[in-house]
Amino acid sequence: MKSREATVKDKILSSYFEAFCEDYNFPSGETDSFEHFANFSVFSRFVPSRFDFSLVHVGADANYGIDGLGIVLNNTLVYDKADVQGFFERCQHIDAEFLFVQAKTADSFDSGDFLKTCSAVADFFENKASMANNRKAKDYNFLTEVVFKNAIRLSEPPKCHIYYVYTGTGIGSNADAIISQQKKIINARNRFSEVTINIIDAESLKSFFKETKNQIERTLNDVHMASLPKLKCASDTIKEAFIGVISGRDFLSLITDEDKNIIRSLFSENVRDFQGMNPVNTDIENTIKDRVDQNLFPIFNNGVTIVASKTARTSTDITIKNYQIVNGCQSSYVLFNNTKHGVEDIYIPVKIISTEDSETINKIIKATNWQTQVPKEAFETTRDFHKNLEEFFMVMNRENDKKIYYERRSKQYNNTSIHNHDIVTMPILLKCYMSMYMYLPHATHQYYGQMLIEHRKSLFSERHKTLPYYASAYLFKLINERLWRNNSDRYFRDLKFNYLHLLGVIFFGEKGLDVATNDAEKRVSKMLLTLKEQNNFIRAYNFISEELKDAANGKFHGDSYSKFRQFTIDTQNRILKKKSQLLTSFD
Repeated sequence: MKSREATVKDKILSSYFEAFCEDYNFPSGETDSFEHFANFSVFSRFVPSRFDFSLVHVGADANYGIDGLGIVLNNTLVYDKADVQGFFERCQHIDAEFLFVQAKTADSFDSGDFLKTCSAVADFFENKASMANNRKAKDYNFLTEVVFKNAIRLSEPPKCHIYYVYTGTGIGSNADAIISQQKKIINARNRFSEVTINIIDAESLKSFFKETKNQIERTLNDVHMASLPKLKCASDTIKEAFIGVISGRDFLSLITDEDKNIIRSLFSENVRDFQGMNPVNTDIENTIKDRVDQNLFPIFNNGVTIVASKTARTSTDITIKNYQIVNGCQSSYVLFNNTKHGVEDIYIPVKIISTEDSETINKIIKATNWQTQVPKEAFETTRDFHKNLEEFFMVMNRENDKKIYYERRSKQYNNTSIHNHDIVTMPILLKCYMSMYMYLPHATHQYYGQMLIEHRKSLFSERHKTLPYYASAYLFKLINERLWRNNSDRYFRDLKFNYLHLLGVIFFGEKGLDVATNDAEKRVSKMLLTLKEQNNFIRAYNFISEELKDAANGKFHGDSYSKFRQFTIDTQNRILKKKSQLLTSFD
């Protein structure tokens, strides 16, 4: 099935779209790629970490009226029942949001298409027959019911956000009336605390995409901050540092976008999401609301720590670029949620640190968050094992034409020339490892934190060799490249971790591989050497594709099969019976 061509007339937006396709190794000029572009630009506003495009893309199955669909719990996309239930078991505070995106390359607003999208959203929550042809939408509908059954555990009823994206400007004078009408229809059963319907034109889409690059710059005017003396540290990693107080008005300008919405990506380095109105945050709110105690806010509050790649001071003004709030997420959200109580005149204690050194940033995060009750897994990538992995990937890049970088710290390569399709995060690396060596591809749909807890003793152990981790990520990159390059393979994309699993079966047999042994490095090295030969990799890839297709009896619904343990077992047994003929065919 060939994807339709996508033509974007706005020259700047077209250049952003082309840059996105190059960055993520998507075919340029195709409708599917534009849908991924729109999904990425919208979903990134709600999900600070990297996410799997294929899991939120629902536009490929049928003429459904929706191209992107996702459920977000505490700023994290969830994909299956175990994931959703895990959040309700672990978290005291849960925010739930439903996201819907429809992407059109048309340069004029089509009210008929827009109404079709709104109707599809209404049908989704009513579980109507119009969803029958869209398997992913049906799966998400099931998860929706799980969320609503646990509604008593939510901090407030879920929010529903609809984004209709097109590439022109101007939507007509009756748009507001149409939006108001559709809001009433979708909210007829009073299931949501908020329903937003957003028509995103070319200018807004460009703004959304620029935000994903985290290239944020703000200037604080007439601030009461002192420059700290030159800090003595290794290799002068801290360029500049300031400490003092800034007004609530200035602080809100740091954490909100042009639409006055909080910029969630600023908190991706925080080890905890916003915890809701727990006793500590309630005390912060009470201080804000009390006209007398407001003045004492900088005395009562521990303050906010900001890390920026660049700072520049001119007299009493400070400009900060490409910054993250690494501590102070709770205070930030409480202040944002209480703007009506005059927070503009409150003073907030702030530290601003200018550094681009990842090790220094990790130390700052750990030091400023250590006093709070944070789960150990939040500090996982600060361990020496991950630092060694990052260095090992760099060493291997000098030996291989295809580069791959281990992103230990969220978005650490954002302002570099490194492409996103050359980056592997810790959650992805965890899934690669579990698939290739532990033979658990069906478990990779879970939230990575849950997998890390359940398999703590089997993952990222100091006893483990580093080459197996690199190999799984390297082969994952090759698999992804082929899956996205060939449109005919689009229905295999949801089975990318099953490919890794079956490559493991081909080379390591029925029991997998103990990566703590010296023999493991030899066996993994031999596998890499074999599959770096393009003809060998293509033979293995095609061999696995045929077995996956046969195991599904031709009824190919990858995202469903990929979750089934029995499918893992069935495909493994099929490969074990035939792998010898593949191995003997390698060059």
